[in-house]
Amino acid sequence: MRRIYADHNATSPLRGAALDAMVAYLTTDAGNPGSIHAEGQRSRAALERARRQVLGALDAAPRGSLTFTSSATEANNLAILGLDAEGRDVVTSRLEHPSVIAAAEHRAQRAGGHVRWVRPDAGGRITPDALAGVLGTGEDVCCVAIGAANHELGTRPALDEIARVCADAGVWLHVDAAQVFGRTPLQVPAGVQSMTLASHKAGGPLGVGALWLAADARVAPRALGGAQERGLRAGTENVAAAVGWGVIIGASGSLDVPAEWGALALLRDRLEAALARGCGAVVNGSGDRLPNTTNVSVPGTEFEPMLMALDQLGVACSAGSACSAGSLEPSPVVEALGLEPWRARSALRFSLGPGTTAADVDELAARVVAAAVRCGRAEVA
Repeated sequence: MRRIYADHNATSPLRGAALDAMVAYLTTDAGNPGSIHAEGQRSRAALERARRQVLGALDAAPRGSLTFTSSATEANNLAILGLDAEGRDVVTSRLEHPSVIAAAEHRAQRAGGHVRWVRPDAGGRITPDALAGVLGTGEDVCCVAIGAANHELGTRPALDEIARVCADAGVWLHVDAAQVFGRTPLQVPAGVQSMTLASHKAGGPLGVGALWLAADARVAPRALGGAQERGLRAGTENVAAAVGWGVIIGASGSLDVPAEWGALALLRDRLEAALARGCGAVVNGSGDRLPNTTNVSVPGTEFEPMLMALDQLGVACSAGSACSAGSLEPSPVVEALGLEPWRARSALRFSLGPGTTAADVDELAARVVAAAVRCGRAEVA
């Protein structure tokens, strides 16, 4: 049975151009970029070239710097836990990635404060008005942490307006852009102090992420014992992964977004329509969304047996963040929307990617319907 991969929000398969560029820095051209010999300096030059490529795709080079990390999770932790800002409270939402929520809770607890939760609207978006209501004057708030796109629903807030609210209150804004960078145009709005980027969500290699910092932003390192990355992240940099990312982002960054990512919106809509007809599925999240992402609930089913049935039927998908895989609890993201409880218990995320075809989508829908029958749904069309 041909397998269908519909979990690009967990990771999108490595593109050939990235692999080709990485091979030399894993073999013949390998060297520690901190070494002064020729091999080390060759690796240093490659690392800095990759840094320029990623910064160029972000369209923020004149206003900030880029620190390579091992992942987006590490970048979120570095930004939230390491930021040099007054205030005890952290403002975020239940929609955010687990690495943002865990770091926010730890930061607030460490400072003797608490997390202020912004409630999303029913469509799964954080609105500027809701944020302003929780933020108030910004007194005793050290930072706001909001995603540029939700990892489960694909919903996107009005980032420019969110940034203005934070700037007006004089509060640090951290943006988790792991699901956006390399897929859709992305610029850093004025008022954003830090932004997390990921490589492997858009066809780059695993093992490298980055934190963009505004020129006046100050963070303290979380990893100690080396002067790498301007003293912000001790440890030998993953040169090969950075090189692969730089090559990919040069082709698929915000300066030249491939049409294939935008075209996925038509396939996403096709999938949603087929699932609605076939098994009564309803979509969670509305409004501006990532073109490749849909989150649906199938009446009469629960996510865990559905995931197992779909895997047996040759479908790779998820019920939430890969970082919370193995959890038997319903999606906290869907729960945060305030919908009927069955919606969270049956929620599934399908995230398409380059190479996904209309035939794939049609077959995917048929297999989801078959899984719904197998998992006990009484009636399907």
